[in-house]
Amino acid sequence: MRLIDYFNTAASAVNLLITAGVIFGAAKTRRRRMADSANSTRRQGACPDFCSGRLYWFLAALILAGGTALRFVNLAALPDGLQQDEASIGYEAYCLANYGIDRNGYHRPVYPITWGSGGGSPLMIYCNVLTTKLFGSSVTSIRIVPAFFGSFTLALFFCLLLRLHGRKTALAGLAILSLTPWHLMLSRWSLDSNTAPFFELLAVSMFLLAAAQKKTSLYAAAAALSALCLYSYGSANIVIPLWLLFSCIYCLRMKRLTPAQLLTGGAVFLLVLVPLIIFYAVNFLGLPEISTAYISFPKFTSSHFGSVFLPLNRDFPAAVLRNMKGLLLTLTFGHKADVIWNRMPGYAALYSFTWPVTISGIAVCAASLIRSIRNKVYQKDAVLVLLLCSAAIFSLLIEQDINRQVFLFLPLVYCEVTGLQWLFRHAGKRTLIPALLFLTGALSFGKDYYGGRYNQLCAKDFMPGYGDAMVLADRLATDSGSRVYSTYTDVASPFMLTLYYTKYDPHEFLRTVKYKDPYAEFRVAYEFGHFTFGLPDKDLLSDEYKNDVFVLTKGEALQLLKEAEDHDVALTGTESGNFVVLGRQN
Repeated sequence: MRLIDYFNTAASAVNLLITAGVIFGAAKTRRRRMADSANSTRRQGACPDFCSGRLYWFLAALILAGGTALRFVNLAALPDGLQQDEASIGYEAYCLANYGIDRNGYHRPVYPITWGSGGGSPLMIYCNVLTTKLFGSSVTSIRIVPAFFGSFTLALFFCLLLRLHGRKTALAGLAILSLTPWHLMLSRWSLDSNTAPFFELLAVSMFLLAAAQKKTSLYAAAAALSALCLYSYGSANIVIPLWLLFSCIYCLRMKRLTPAQLLTGGAVFLLVLVPLIIFYAVNFLGLPEISTAYISFPKFTSSHFGSVFLPLNRDFPAAVLRNMKGLLLTLTFGHKADVIWNRMPGYAALYSFTWPVTISGIAVCAASLIRSIRNKVYQKDAVLVLLLCSAAIFSLLIEQDINRQVFLFLPLVYCEVTGLQWLFRHAGKRTLIPALLFLTGALSFGKDYYGGRYNQLCAKDFMPGYGDAMVLADRLATDSGSRVYSTYTDVASPFMLTLYYTKYDPHEFLRTVKYKDPYAEFRVAYEFGHFTFGLPDKDLLSDEYKNDVFVLTKGEALQLLKEAEDHDVALTGTESGNFVVLGRQN
């Protein structure tokens, strides 16, 4: 076990003891009743001195600036390299920005099919089109999008908490989200799900504002933003409609929403969704594909549905039970099945030691919602609790993945903040202990993540050096009229990285590409142009390949160089990360 593992165990125990003490003992004492009374006054508007002056806004600005800096600093090199889905989004944006088509040849598709079955959300791709036009096509321009939206999520979360719970809780919530591993990591690389939390929070905030003011125009805006969220990631197609259903039923019961407002919001929601509805009609209702010179509604070449949702067979109940366990692990110590893209070993999505506080917050929120429904009294954060319910239901029905569960975590962070607020109300200064533990965990995470350990752990996933190696190999092969052969060792979808780094002409790609299986769930090319992905079965030192260029791992290159020395064949190589570009000496 590493030191962080011992810390997680000890910190979990301390947080659990404090929480249990509040629940079973502290609330019974007269001193605690007096503290509750004082805190009740505080909840009605009183606040420590630092909350009422310029110092408060200075602290809020400082935390926001710090959180933003953590999301932007060294953006191109942390994570080092480029993951294949990032390359896919970046190349799609490059093609649309410079050629007006995607890599599948469609003009401005409403929903780019990318790998054939999807894998790149429209909002992420078209935001990258904008950054590509503004800053050119680079690793930084790809990652600016999630970093930008991640930073704005901090500000939006702060404003939401300020409205719901006041200044002190808003400041604490801003600090927690700024330093939470899940949100920090997803803000620093460009997977299609990584901007979804911003659009999720934007829709929820507008719905809360509409419910508070009961204005039709605000409900219409909330409906439009909710519909927009469906363009951000596939999971939104289930979670957001389910959340809207629950929230609208609740607000109708609480007389915060009228039937006329519901119809207006529904009409706006459908209006914004018209392009997506047409796209789904083409793909699932048998409508013919629509492809024009201005806009396209392409058809998937295969379905991604079966690998996302649990199959409805006799194993379904057992799979749901397994997902319940997975959901509990996600909530507490972290799911070991989570990929390193959005989870660093030793650090759960929300830090594993915070679970007693988070579960306390869930209990507080759930109890408030139940009382609200029973007494027909509107609870101002009920919509957020219903979002958590919707995301949890979705998590039970899918093959669980931290990226597919992306809509679950912001409500969980809200519950963590609520739990901390509840602890402070009942435990007073003892709440400083969970806060200090959180800060200690955050400092340890920052040391490991920004200090280089993360780049070492994720090298096989982000493949640093491979793209530059293929650019060099492309130049050498173009000059000599030869082919480039790439290894598949320690490389995922090398064709995709090659397309992005070499800025390959999509027209030429479409003309020459050969897929391993054109109807696979994720189409993978084994050849296009003068590139071949996968090494020949024959001897690489034979005269057949004397003019060709090879991109190999360092281990493969050392082996080949040893064989070349034995056969008196002169090779020259150039290192790039863990890869080597090899060719015959002229």
